[in-house]
Amino acid sequence: MMRRVYLLVLRLHPAAFRERFGEEMLEIFENAPGLGLLADGVASLFRQWVLRPEFREPIAVVASPLFGTIDPYRPGPAALFQGCFLTAVFLSIVAASIGQGGRARAFLIGVHQPRPVVLGVDRESAAGSDLDTTVRFGDVPEDPWRPIAAAYFRFIRVLDAMDLDRDLVISFSETVTASVALRRLDSNRDGSLSAEECGFDGDGSELHLRNFMGGNPVLAALDSDHDGQISAGEIRNSAMALRGLDRNGDGRLTADELIPMRGGGLKPAAN
Repeated sequence: MMRRVYLLVLRLHPAAFRERFGEEMLEIFENAPGLGLLADGVASLFRQWVLRPEFREPIAVVASPLFGTIDPYRPGPAALFQGCFLTAVFLSIVAASIGQGGRARAFLIGVHQPRPVVLGVDRESAAGSDLDTTVRFGDVPEDPWRPIAAAYFRFIRVLDAMDLDRDLVISFSETVTASVALRRLDSNRDGSLSAEECGFDGDGSELHLRNFMGGNPVLAALDSDHDGQISAGEIRNSAMALRGLDRNGDGRLTADELIPMRGGGLKPAAN
């Protein structure tokens, strides 16, 4: 019963006072209820309404997620006018400082004289004109192997027959079709190539014939059994035999891979 009376006394206090002290006063009364606290509440009710006018005015608050509650503030017309005036003066001073240097010169970036363009353009120099410069290269040195290769290909009829495009190089395609070219050299149609059909023009002695067939790399590669002639089977396997002469693996046979290099033998001529 006494608690209900005390709650009624608290509700009669000004709203601002209840928000600040109501929970604290109720907690004190519940811990030690008595007529003394009830009488003190009635006395407080008189004081807040008669002697404390600040609690009679409602306090408007604005909630803020960062700072709890803050009092609302609205600047007056005089303050707004003063702020606008000071801002305009400050911006004018900054603009004037940028536009004028220490010697009243234009503030330009990258140039010393004001001009419509940074780089002058001469229209006459920009006009199209014919090229008047000639670039000359030195003469391409002749391949030192070429004259030797030309004579050697004519001497070894097998090479002359396989070199279809006459570039003094046995290309990959010419290696593949070597068997067809070799069969065209078989003048007596016996299916094989003798030393004479390959280009031998000696006295016919066995020593000279062996030196001819074994001393020339392409003939030595084709005559795999070293019997002094290129048989029908060796003609069929000519493409495989010729690949063995390709020392640098580029798929073609050049003069340095086909011409025998021995002491006192063939060497490229110096220019």
